[in-house]
Amino acid sequence: MGADSGRVGISDAAYRRAWKRAAAYVARMTLAEKVGQVNNPGGQGPCNGTDGVPAIPRLGLPPYNYASDEGLHGLVDPFVATSFPQPLAMACSWNPELALKVYSAVSDEARAYHK
Repeated sequence: MGADSGRVGISDAAYRRAWKRAAAYVARMTLAEKVGQVNNPGGQGPCNGTDGVPAIPRLGLPPYNYASDEGLHGLVDPFVATSFPQPLAMACSWNPELALKVYSAVSDEARAYHK
């Protein structure tokens, strides 16, 4: 089914619901809509509806932006995001819990930034 839900701090039931919901959206998308979801011409910053990933109104999905550049240090925006060590450097710590905490913080920042 994908990643181990227990490792990311959500219940298996919630993970299965989210996975099924996402799969249902993807199943209903046209090829052009799927391609549109992986193309981010607007780059970074809050989405104003004229850049970024386009909305899919018929499915009730709003437009959004995601960081399209490399993200080795976390969310790619030096003015609003924490810059973490590169994954290779963190791997040298042999501390998988550290990596989990770092990328949990990255996901929190990304969600807050793109609200």
